Amino acid sequence: MDPGFLMMIIATLLLALSVAARTRTELRSAVWLRRVFAVMRVVVGAILVLYAVVKFAGVQLHRVDIHSDIATLSSDELFWYFFGYSRVYAFFLAGAELVAGILLVVPVTARFGALAVLAVMVNVTILDFAFDVGPVRFWALGLTVCCVSFVVVDIDRYRDAIGRLTAK
Repeated sequence: MDPGFLMMIIATLLLALSVAARTRTELRSAVWLRRVFAVMRVVVGAILVLYAVVKFAGVQLHRVDIHSDIATLSSDELFWYFFGYSRVYAFFLAGAELVAGILLVVPVTARFGALAVLAVMVNVTILDFAFDVGPVRFWALGLTVCCVSFVVVDIDRYRDAIGRLTAK
């Protein structure tokens, strides 16, 4: 089974659970549901930390030489060439992934981490779809949907925090 397809199934189930928890009080307070979301936050956070390490190591988004006319490159090849050209961008993205992933894994900062990971993953997903980057775009979309579910399940806490900030 394609990993991107599997991630989309998991993300869809997670999103359905988060929406259901918003409408059903008994589900919202269920211990098993909190554990599912805690485990998924660790999984998604670990994936982002791994992506950061891979970028810092120069395995992903590294400079490649092309030996053909740029007009003949596929959108996938153009993507890797363009984003691999700048080590500054690769390090910036790696840093954002690292910080966001760690924030998501640490329980005290998990809500802020969910917003940070969502921002990073929306960027990655848009780029993957815009450049038609193979099947990994569905993996990225799955991670983005997971982040949306993290925000949806805690939307009342975000609303309360914003209310406290604006009330002052």
